[in-house]
Amino acid sequence: MRNYAILDEFNVELTGTEFTHKWDLFKAPKNIQKVIEAQNEVLNKLKEQMLKSMELEQEEFEENLDNLEMMIGGFGVYDNLDKYLEYANNVDNVEAKLQESVEMARIFNQREFLVGKETRDYSRLAQMTKDF
Repeated sequence: MRNYAILDEFNVELTGTEFTHKWDLFKAPKNIQKVIEAQNEVLNKLKEQMLKSMELEQEEFEENLDNLEMMIGGFGVYDNLDKYLEYANNVDNVEAKLQESVEMARIFNQREFLVGKETRDYSRLAQMTKDF
């Protein structure tokens, strides 16, 4: 821009292309601002979509936690020693699901924190893990 000011000071005539470049340079900050605003709108829409998707995932996760609670509560009926291998497999499966659930709860809380949303309380999962 300074170069153009010097050229203007000495009344140097610009060619059509040079004149266009000069005004493109003057318009650049406003054009950049428009691009930033457009991208912010896109990002806000993506954020909303991500939040909706996460809420659906969390509802499904809550249902899985309910199922895990019922499975853990059902361990009390394991009283037939002849089925100990079946019981052991069930316990192993529940333990794996509990560990997976703990990791998912951590991921959900991290995502909520990143978007400035209040984190959900998954203390019942900690209680299930403790009781298990």
